[in-house]
Amino acid sequence: MKTITIIKFSISLLCFSLLLSCGKDKEDEAQLKPDEINGNWEAYSITLQDGSNLIYSELRADLEEVYPDLGTECVNFTVSANSEMITTSSITFDTVGKICKAPYSESFEWTIDSDTNFYILTKGNYIGDNYYPGTSGIIFEILFTNSNNRMTWTDQTNGDNTVWNRLN
Repeated sequence: MKTITIIKFSISLLCFSLLLSCGKDKEDEAQLKPDEINGNWEAYSITLQDGSNLIYSELRADLEEVYPDLGTECVNFTVSANSEMITTSSITFDTVGKICKAPYSESFEWTIDSDTNFYILTKGNYIGDNYYPGTSGIIFEILFTNSNNRMTWTDQTNGDNTVWNRLN
């Protein structure tokens, strides 16, 4: 009789533990959210390690003043990010031909280092229709401010900073 009581108690305790752990998994899952980097971003500024600073809105205004027919589309640097890839796209100005250069894009796979929380961007290559992942990455510390509508990338190899504003 005592053995049956102990077995019943053990089974009850096991069931109770399982129920508690299932609830905890749902709580943990509910706390997970999409990464803050996901979305579309436009460069606000770049500060190089030597202290020089480029503010894109000022550069666009200067360009429009000198070449009013071109508008402001010739100076653009954007990032589009989803859960797997980051794509950078830039458009620059050709001062000799006084035209916008063709857009230049690069795509990177990204991960977050669990020890440092640094983002690691790895550029792969397309050969024909086949994609081959890269083997070395660019490491950035990425911080989010302004209700996650502004992010700052600090390149861990050269110290350059790029500040981005969320577009959507």
